[in-house]
Amino acid sequence: MKKIFIIAITFTVIFFALVIKNAHSKINSSSTTFSYFSMDQISKKNSNAEIEVPILVYHDVAPWPIQAFNLTESLTIKPGDFEKQMKYLYDHGFTPITLQELKAIWDGVKEPPKKPIVLTFDDGDKGVFKYAFPILKKYKFHFVIFLITKYTNYHTNFYMNKDEILEMVRSNLVEVGSHTRDHVNLKKVDYKKAYFEICSSKSDIKKYVGLNATSFCYPFGGYSETAIKALKYCGFTLATTENYGFASDKQNPFLLKRIRIDGRDSLGIFIEKISKF
Repeated sequence: MKKIFIIAITFTVIFFALVIKNAHSKINSSSTTFSYFSMDQISKKNSNAEIEVPILVYHDVAPWPIQAFNLTESLTIKPGDFEKQMKYLYDHGFTPITLQELKAIWDGVKEPPKKPIVLTFDDGDKGVFKYAFPILKKYKFHFVIFLITKYTNYHTNFYMNKDEILEMVRSNLVEVGSHTRDHVNLKKVDYKKAYFEICSSKSDIKKYVGLNATSFCYPFGGYSETAIKALKYCGFTLATTENYGFASDKQNPFLLKRIRIDGRDSLGIFIEKISKF
């Protein structure tokens, strides 16, 4: 009787040991599966995360004339104010990039730098070369200029000439984009006119500085499906608007938002504008 009792106890211990081992194995398997699934979900979430970048709009950088009109004050940043803005970006770890670099980031072929930001200058004003460029070189900041190509080598008291643009190109800091040939509101023209303005400006840039322009800026912020069709046909890949906000890889690449910097903005307002809202 005693022997039977011992055998029963032994089988009971073995049975419970097997049950515990099997349960432990299932827990480990479940835990491993859960951990893998979570990391996979995180990876997918990261790959689909929206990449937002502020694209700043500048026009001229120059001293204000005496009794300047409100429009002049709005479109013109004083050199001292521009220096303060660039110093703020530098001191706070921003990395100015070109639009071509931004597209490479959005396409997944380039790693995003710390706090990317894009500095764009519309029209090709003379002050960008005379006052902004030395400051941008000082901080080694990349930037984009959008040229009204008919004005290049003409009206050179107000707009940059070919030699000045080439000097900036040789710095390897600038991307040259198009702002049409004649500064035309593309919302108000037909396809034939849009095609001429867009493609001829691209050809001008190639002739002046030997670069293939792929970024575009709509004069007056005016765009249409016709203009976008012409842009694609002429080989452009990105276009910026005057629609306010951060640019995102989720936006139509031909309708990128920007943030306009006003010449009357204080440094505090500038900081608010580039802060994530």
